[in-house]
Order: sequence, then C-alpha cells, then structure tokens
Amino acid sequence: MRTLSRAACLVSLLAAGLSAQTSSTSLNGVATDPSGGMVQDVVIELTNKATENRRSILTDSQGRYTFPQLTPGSYRLEAKSTGFKTQLVDNLTLQVNTPATVNLTLQVGAVSESIAVIAEASLVNTVDSSIGNAIGEKPIVELPFEARNPVGL
Repeated sequence: MRTLSRAACLVSLLAAGLSAQTSSTSLNGVATDPSGGMVQDVVIELTNKATENRRSILTDSQGRYTFPQLTPGSYRLEAKSTGFKTQLVDNLTLQVNTPATVNLTLQVGAVSESIAVIAEASLVNTVDSSIGNAIGEKPIVELPFEARNPVGL
C-alpha cells in the first residue's frame, strides 16, 4: 500500500512538472505613423518561414497588436494599411518563452510601395520580467548530474 501511494505521488509530481513547461512565445507591438500617432486597423500578417503557416490580425484603436502562443522560430512580419506603404520585417527570430516586441512605423505612400527591413530586429522583452535562453542539445548532454537522471535537470 505504501509503495502504491509513493508511486502515485511521484507520478503526480512528474505530471505537474511537465505541465509547467512551455515551448511557446508571443509577439506584440504598436503600429504608428511617422509623427508617432497610433494607426488602427492595420492588417498585421505573421508567417512562419519554416512551415509557411500564416496568422493575420488587425491593430486595435491604440495601434496595438498581439500574437500569443507562437511556436519559436524564424518569422516574416508584414503590415498593410490604406494610405501607407507596406512594412516588411524579415528574419524575425522568436525564442522559447521570451515575449518579443516589434514596433512598426508606417510610412505614408501608395499601397503598391513597400519598405522591407531585412536586418534582424532587436527583440526586447517589455511585456514581463522573464528571462529566457534557448539551450541546444550539446550543453544539456554535457551537464554533470548524478546518474544522468533527467528529473535532475
């Protein structure tokens, strides 16, 4: 009986630990015009470069947009609005459990014109105080811990 209760306790602790782990991130920002005014109803399209999966949203009345629960990876961000040039941010890298903020300044012009930002955007987490670092397989394998038990991680 005692062994059964210990096993049940161990299973519940492991399940609680696994449910707390997340492998997602989020992206948010504000769309403004050159004078700093907020632009509402901007179509923001986010495309995962690996899977070509696309998500689109509109900015709210304050020019804000949010993409919650994103898979970490490389993305392309595109902003379109009538009376403004299309804004493109390419090579946007989102990391595990690290919310990113990308603010967009839309330039006045025809919709057929576009501005492409090819350089990597500087991602600053202004959403919360979490710090996250992506760790590859090699550093984990090289970690010294007793009996190579993954629970010790």
